[in-house]
Amino acid sequence: QQIALEDQPDAYVWWPADNNAGVATLQALAATGVPVLQTNQLPAEAAAGAYGVINCTPVGMVGHDGTPLPRDLITGASWAFDAVYTPVDTQFLKDAKAEGLTIISGYELFFYQGLHAWEIFSGRPIDEASLRRALGETHSDDAAV
Repeated sequence: QQIALEDQPDAYVWWPADNNAGVATLQALAATGVPVLQTNQLPAEAAAGAYGVINCTPVGMVGHDGTPLPRDLITGASWAFDAVYTPVDTQFLKDAKAEGLTIISGYELFFYQGLHAWEIFSGRPIDEASLRRALGETHSDDAAV
């Protein structure tokens, strides 16, 4: 299952007002038509009523234990994506799955970055199914792809 922002009503990117590290990225995203909210809201307020939640922080990756949102804050959402891919099953995704959300692992981000990089730099296609078999993928089969 693929989830696209353009298919979702009122899709927003939430960004804390005191974080200026990614301002250029946010401006570029806003230029594509995705509404970006830069706010002083706490994560709990920003997540309230969200259709989907995305973790684009290092929280949850190896060496950065934890989750960016407590489990009780994602109960009303339909899906969750975690850009973290080590480990594949982050606490954020475990919590989302336990709440019945469709989950999308950061492993897919990692996989497709490699797949597309190979095609761009080598000029040769690669068979996705064969690559997945060769890697002996062990990540969760119920994650959306």
